[in-house]
Amino acid sequence: SAVSGNAASSSVTGQQVAAAVKAAVAAADTGVTIVPQNTGNAASVSVTIPASAAKSVADTKLALTADTASGSVTIPGSALSSIASRAFGNDITITGEKKTAADVMDKSIDTDGAVIAGVTVTCGGKAITDFGGSSLTVNLPVSGTFAEGHSYKVIEISADGAEQVLSGRCVSIGGRLYVQFSVSHLSTFVLLVGKAFADVGSTAWYGKAVEYVSGRGLMNGTGSDIFSPGKAMTRAMLVTALYRLEGCPTVVQPSSGFSDCREGDWFLNAVAWANGAGIAKGFGDGRFGANDPVTR
Repeated sequence: SAVSGNAASSSVTGQQVAAAVKAAVAAADTGVTIVPQNTGNAASVSVTIPASAAKSVADTKLALTADTASGSVTIPGSALSSIASRAFGNDITITGEKKTAADVMDKSIDTDGAVIAGVTVTCGGKAITDFGGSSLTVNLPVSGTFAEGHSYKVIEISADGAEQVLSGRCVSIGGRLYVQFSVSHLSTFVLLVGKAFADVGSTAWYGKAVEYVSGRGLMNGTGSDIFSPGKAMTRAMLVTALYRLEGCPTVVQPSSGFSDCREGDWFLNAVAWANGAGIAKGFGDGRFGANDPVTR
C-alpha cells in the first residue's frame, strides 16, 4: 500500500484477482478477500480493482470482501454485477475510513464510546451508494466493551443527512469481535455502545436512557435481546447498578450474611458491597429481599 498522511491506498491487478478466483473455486470457497498490507495507522484505507476483475468475480457467483483495519465490507456477486455494469471500464475503489464524533452532524446522537466508520464504493470518482437491491455485509471491529451474541444499534447516515436505524450483532471472527450488519447502500455508520433490545422501540420515551445504561454496563437487560422496561426493578437490580456505577470495587469477603444471597448469585458482590457501605440493609429477618421490588 502507498501511505500518504492519514490515508493508504492499494490496488490489485486483473491477474491477481483471476488467480484468487481460481483458488476460491478450487477450494469451494464462497468468496474472494482482499486485505491491503502495510497500511500503518492510516485512518482511511482504499483498495482499487479493475471493473473487469470485479465482473469476473461476479460471473463465478463469488462474493468480494475488502478487509481493512476500520472494518470490512462483503459485496455479493449480484451487487458486483450491478457495480461493474455502471463502471463503464473505470476502476472500482472500495474505501473504509475511521471517523470521529466531529464527523457526525446530528449532535443528538450519543457518540460517547461509539464506533464511527465510513464505507464507500466509487467508480470514476463517483460514489455508488445502492446496489440494485442486493444487501452487503459490513463488519466493524469492536472492543471487549461489546458482548458476543448481543445486538447493537447502528445508525446509518447518508450523504444528505438522512438517517436509518439498523440492528447489528456482535460476532467473533478469527478470535476478534465485530458487529455485523446488512445494508442496501453504503454511507457513514455510527455503532452505538448501547445494546439493541427487541422490546425497546426506536421511539420509546425511555429509549435514550436504556442506551445510556446498557452502553455503560450499568444494566444489561433480562435476556440477550430483552430489556423488560415494564418489569419492576428489584433490590438486587438496584444495588447491582449502583455497584457497577462505582466501578465494581473489590469485595474482600463476598459473603453477604443474608439467607437469600448465596454463592453463585449474580448479585452477591453487589449486595455485599452495598450492605458493607451502608447503602442498603436487609429486612431484619436474615433476608436481603434480593428479588423484592423497589418501592421508592
